[in-house]
Amino acid sequence: MLLKHFSHLKSNWFFIFVVTCMVVFQSFDLIDVFQYKNKFNNEYYRLFSGHFIHLNWTHASLNILGFCIVVLLWGVQFSQLKWLVYTFSLSLAISFGLYVLYPNIDYYLGLSGVLHGLVLIALIKNLSNSRVVYPVLIFLLVLKVLFEMMGFELNTSTEIGARVVVEAHFLGLISAMLLVVFELYLLKKAAD
Repeated sequence: MLLKHFSHLKSNWFFIFVVTCMVVFQSFDLIDVFQYKNKFNNEYYRLFSGHFIHLNWTHASLNILGFCIVVLLWGVQFSQLKWLVYTFSLSLAISFGLYVLYPNIDYYLGLSGVLHGLVLIALIKNLSNSRVVYPVLIFLLVLKVLFEMMGFELNTSTEIGARVVVEAHFLGLISAMLLVVFELYLLKKAAD
């Protein structure tokens, strides 16, 4: 029965691609090549690649585990192409937000901002499935990020050996909301 929940991972090229990128980037210590930098000197790929490189193996493992949980819970809900569009749209939006709104953040590594956005998208898309559970989960996710923005942080900084860029979590939520609104606009426009 449990294996049934994992069966869609075998043919999920998107899941395999993202996890492989994170493992390969981490294995070859490519931080300097791929991390997001506020001054990226026309290296525009950093707007995307910075989300798939991590400070260390603990950081990478936490993000890979988080990504696996998202895919296990909601992986079959959307097409792989839609997951790809969400992931890369969130990556670009978060990087752009860091560049414009937080110019004092010199570099960023990790998938956690994108994960926050993916979780929010999945929860919003499931609102019609539950009147209680999904609204409560959305409230708790937003509350968690607001607490982080006010300076209350989990011990993750200790685990990964650096400050968690909670601004990326915040931008992940904002970007996810904008993506959902934009998608609804496109659907409404197509229906007219």
